[in-house]
Amino acid sequence: MKHLDRVAQATTAVSCIFVIIMMLHVSADVVARTFFHHPLIGTTEVVSAYYMVALAFLPIAWISRQRGHIIVELFTSHLPKRKLKALDAFAGVVTLAYVGLFVWKLFEIAIEKTHIREAWESATGFIEIWPSRWIVPAGFLFMAIYVLIQTWRDARAAITGEIPDEAERMEVME
Repeated sequence: MKHLDRVAQATTAVSCIFVIIMMLHVSADVVARTFFHHPLIGTTEVVSAYYMVALAFLPIAWISRQRGHIIVELFTSHLPKRKLKALDAFAGVVTLAYVGLFVWKLFEIAIEKTHIREAWESATGFIEIWPSRWIVPAGFLFMAIYVLIQTWRDARAAITGEIPDEAERMEVME
């Protein structure tokens, strides 16, 4: 589990680094365009194909680890903890099935785009973007691993009735 946490922390740190790089890249483009009348070639393509993809999908494992996804408790807040854990386990199984299919399809697309060396046209040529196609399935794969672990723990808690409180739950994840 510690190795998975390190991967999730590393991917989140990389996404934070991409925020800084993107900020510097876009600022340099604005300066070049405003003062020198020569924008940096491919800024829009690099920002949308690399930086934004990394920002959106690299931290998804860390968000899953923290159970930071949106949960609506309108109809479940009154349920006993054991039944709530059973419902969480069921939701985890459904999520895992969806994310698993999603990862599978994304890997197929990434392989296909790698084989054709996908590139986007910019003002002066082409910018290869196929490497960014691997970020999304990697992020969702790490998310799926966390969902699997949490689903297993939720199912075990629902079956045994041993439900850790919030502080203990976070310690177990560490």
